[in-house]
Amino acid sequence: MDEKPEVSNVTLCQMIRTHLAAGSLFPVDGKVFAGKGTGQLCTVCGRPIFATEVEHEVTKPQTAYAHSTCHSIWVQESRALSESRQ
Repeated sequence: MDEKPEVSNVTLCQMIRTHLAAGSLFPVDGKVFAGKGTGQLCTVCGRPIFATEVEHEVTKPQTAYAHSTCHSIWVQESRALSESRQ
C-alpha cells in the first residue's frame, strides 16, 4: 500500500497558518460532528480518514472533514488568527 507519510504537527501548524492567511482554508470555531472515519479526504492534510480514525465533520461555513489532530490544530490556528486581528 502506498500511503503518504504522517505530517508532523509543526508542518501542520505552518500549513494551516499559510492557508488561513491566504484564504484557501476558512477559520473554524471547534463545533463539529465526530465519528468513525468514512474515507473522506482531510481538508487540512489531504490524507483519507480511515474507519480506524476519528473523523471531524465541520458544517459551517461549509462542509469539511479533518482528522482529530488536524482539526485540533486548525482550531488553535483559527483562534490565534482571530486574536491577532483584534
